Amino acid sequence: GLGSIFAHHLVEQYQGNLLLIGRSPLDSEDGQKFKILEQLRAANTSVEYVCADVGDQRAIDAAVAVFRRNVGNINGVFHVAGVLNPTSLLDISADDFSAAMAAKLAGSESLDHATRDDILDLFVLFSSVSSELGDFGSGSYAAANRFLDSFSRNRQQKVSAGKRHGHTVSINWPLWAGGGMAIPKEKEALYYDAAGMQSLGSEEGLELFYLALAARSPQVWVSIGNADKIRRVLDLHRTAPAALPQHAEIAQAAIYQNSAHQNPAHQNAIHQGPDVQEPTVDDDLAIANTIRRYITALVPEHARMPENRSIPPVEFNAYAINAIMILAM
Repeated sequence: GLGSIFAHHLVEQYQGNLLLIGRSPLDSEDGQKFKILEQLRAANTSVEYVCADVGDQRAIDAAVAVFRRNVGNINGVFHVAGVLNPTSLLDISADDFSAAMAAKLAGSESLDHATRDDILDLFVLFSSVSSELGDFGSGSYAAANRFLDSFSRNRQQKVSAGKRHGHTVSINWPLWAGGGMAIPKEKEALYYDAAGMQSLGSEEGLELFYLALAARSPQVWVSIGNADKIRRVLDLHRTAPAALPQHAEIAQAAIYQNSAHQNPAHQNAIHQGPDVQEPTVDDDLAIANTIRRYITALVPEHARMPENRSIPPVEFNAYAINAIMILAM
């Protein structure tokens, strides 16, 4: 996953001493986690692994205190943990929803508290583009990442006020090819078709990481793919540059145009919606009413709402419909 990718990079490039925290215990010598730890330690740096819930304040405080005492100062924090629960928001239990949120919510707060007096260089939160685009209807992952974006801005304000140290940034990542947050292939194809973004390889992701740091913003969206389509998704053509930090600042170099990318498997894909009469009249009001009836017939089907649920006349995005769902319609 991303934790392993960045741990190897920090050791190889900076000979960094690492404190790694994970929920699962260190497995046997033939297990993957043990092998990764041995690879990291081969660089003759101190790499410690602590089995703890990142949201457990006491456990994190204790782990950080031991690391300081035995190894030395802490210079940076990377909060990479996350839980992607694919269960629909309509079906997920309150306990499962809370568990999916906890890694990012309680985790960011506990890491910030444990390092509140450390002279950090940076405090990095791994968020996701789902905080803006949605997460295929599960809700919990998108909400947790939206929290990270707000938390980053709040912490950076504390840095400016002298109450914390280290540049804070929440990076809105797209999918990583080896990042551990896998989605079905058909949804990955929809993801590109709707948002123009491709999955990141390790080298691309690391390059974008440094571009995100260079932006010096508390929230940075990074992507590769079809730049025009990505900008349309973010509505950048109609957003004044001065307003971008309130939404998501994008370093221009952090978006790569790749017009050669094709999706031949989905060129002929047609998604059939409900049987609703197509508009045939020219009157603007009649057309608008026909479109409204068509959309209100589609929403319950794709959002899995009861058929008799009325759809109030509010702003379109209030229905929590994202670009992925629109393409599926």
